[in-house]
Amino acid sequence: MLITFMNARRRGEVIHKKVGLMRGALQVHSEKMKIYEVAFYILKTYKKKIPFYVNETTCLAIRSLEVIQTCYSRIDTALGHSDALTSLEDIPLFSYRRFSVAECVGATLKFFGFSDYARDQDNPTNIIIEAGGDRGLMFTDTHVFRRMYCLVAFYRYENRDIMAISWQICHMDLKSVRTYLTDPMSRKDVETIYAKMPTEAEDRRRAFIAEDADLEREMTRVGNLKMAEEIDEIISGEKYTGGFAKYIRKIHARFSKVVSFETDNLVESVYHAIKRRGHFPRPYSHGECMLGSVGNRKAARCYSMADDRHHFEDASPSKCGGCRFHLTKVAYVENLRLEASALRREIEEGGLDGFALARKKRDLKALETSIASLCERLEIENEG
Repeated sequence: MLITFMNARRRGEVIHKKVGLMRGALQVHSEKMKIYEVAFYILKTYKKKIPFYVNETTCLAIRSLEVIQTCYSRIDTALGHSDALTSLEDIPLFSYRRFSVAECVGATLKFFGFSDYARDQDNPTNIIIEAGGDRGLMFTDTHVFRRMYCLVAFYRYENRDIMAISWQICHMDLKSVRTYLTDPMSRKDVETIYAKMPTEAEDRRRAFIAEDADLEREMTRVGNLKMAEEIDEIISGEKYTGGFAKYIRKIHARFSKVVSFETDNLVESVYHAIKRRGHFPRPYSHGECMLGSVGNRKAARCYSMADDRHHFEDASPSKCGGCRFHLTKVAYVENLRLEASALRREIEEGGLDGFALARKKRDLKALETSIASLCERLEIENEG
């Protein structure tokens, strides 16, 4: 599940016994920089394997599976099984063996499949139901992991369960999967690379673009649903702050005066008005940027007259705090507190030189100031 949804892959592209992941699928470009690559088979279009960069969580998951396969290989060699002669690189990562009293570890390869658990859905010990509840069987659907990837991408800084898991596995970054969807500057760079590929790489180029477009449709769908949910909460009086929250309330007040709506229709009308103007969420640890593709892009605080572009890489609580496109709520305060705790531990552990230590202390002070300011605006107690 981790490998599939963190890389927005289809189920068969990971667990299939012939075209799924094999032992040795992970390529390490730099252990120090944590740059890893895995070639995934593209089922829908290319029908071949294409290399993708993967995050550290994917790397750890694959290495864990490889350790298990190595253990099986040692047992095969000791027991004289014919499978011991099979190259380790030809062994599917999602294969396993049955255990028995007579043979200890069976010689026949078995293969994991979510559909096997769907057929056993009435069994209370079903592992999928145990992990995901009654709705756990949704994992048997082909595209459910792509939707999971999008949900994690948008909610990873505000959902407590996702935040807890992310801090436990020490990895929040999903951007290694693909170019960030709402960044036209990066997209132009990628298209330039594609344009310079030799003609024999045309099929691969088309497959990359098709995969990106397929995932973008799902990201757009989930992003719009999230924006609609937040607009509803703002209008309902939930605690939100930032320039975009003020903007939503202003639009709502204007619509309320002009036309008589039922409550649900009024919220829906506000949402469609916002969507038509091009607003779309871009998540950060301190809140969301709702700039999207709106016409008045120069009003954003990260816009630079010098190069006529937005510097999203400079996003921070202090930078975004006074921006009209910024939106944040109570859930992000907890995330900022986690970041502050991590910075304090890093400073207390030592090992930093004078310049690095001074920078970390400056970052911590700015973060604490931002947390205090955010708590004041949201009218909640600052526990720091």
